Amino acid sequence: MEKRGSGLRKICDETAKLPNFTLDKMPMFESAGQTFMTTVYNVNVAQSVAQNVAQNVAQNINRHQAIVEMITENDCITRKQMAENLGVSKKTIERLLTEMKNIVKYEGSSKNGHWIILKNKKT
Repeated sequence: MEKRGSGLRKICDETAKLPNFTLDKMPMFESAGQTFMTTVYNVNVAQSVAQNVAQNVAQNINRHQAIVEMITENDCITRKQMAENLGVSKKTIERLLTEMKNIVKYEGSSKNGHWIILKNKKT
């Protein structure tokens, strides 16, 4: 049998070995009456969020460029066709087109309209 309280030291030691560990992420132990509470912080959150943001921005830039290329090839392309070509939902295309409101514009009726490229985005 291990010494009483040695598990708490092991938790702290193992947490300190994790990548992205900082002292403010050290586990906390609290005892009040018959209640004992342990708080263990997620040391991967900052890295994951930053990494996801960078990936999403790059992915959206690529999608913006792909949409401009599709419109250049076929100015009557539908949102549904764009979604199928990019392998995303129609809702994603609508969100991307909203982000691109200063770059592309749909003009005319839903049956006889067409896309206009206001300015070509080169990023």
